Amino acid sequence: MNIEEFSNKIEALVEDIYQESLDYQADIVVIMLGTNDAKTHNWVDEVKSTFKEELIAFVNTYRNLSNRPQVYLMTSPCVFGNGNFSIDPELIKEVVAIQKE
Repeated sequence: MNIEEFSNKIEALVEDIYQESLDYQADIVVIMLGTNDAKTHNWVDEVKSTFKEELIAFVNTYRNLSNRPQVYLMTSPCVFGNGNFSIDPELIKEVVAIQKE
């Protein structure tokens, strides 16, 4: 299996899990996204420019379900010092500012 085939399988798995989460019709949905985006190699102009709109669209997929669940958008956790797992503490602040809008 080459990298592209593996990547396609992972993408399909994520899509399946996402669809399962929509089909579940939960009463409460808790979303916490953005922490991994706050890595220098991930927080590039293309991501920065679309993050807010994509986050809103993602949240709205749950808000607009027929059972109208309560949806809670969590902010990314603080990162201290030099960061962990290449997560930049300054970039987390940028992500959190967008999440709070």
